[in-house]
Amino acid sequence: LYVSGASTAVTVGEKPLELFGACLVRLCPQSHFRVLFTPKGELVAMRIVDQKMGEILLGEPDADLLQQLSKPGI
Repeated sequence: LYVSGASTAVTVGEKPLELFGACLVRLCPQSHFRVLFTPKGELVAMRIVDQKMGEILLGEPDADLLQQLSKPGI
């Protein structure tokens, strides 16, 4: 079961994006993900962190996008 918060508006390189995150209930440090979308809902990049699977990146996030995807919290 995942728990999430509302998406957050962020700006990366003058581009407006929405940052969304979710995690497993009671296991957020061990299993969570963050997703960046355009305002139109198009996927930009995703970072999954799981204790068993390791880190998985979807898309080709540059350093600025990866910084947003690596922020703590959901």
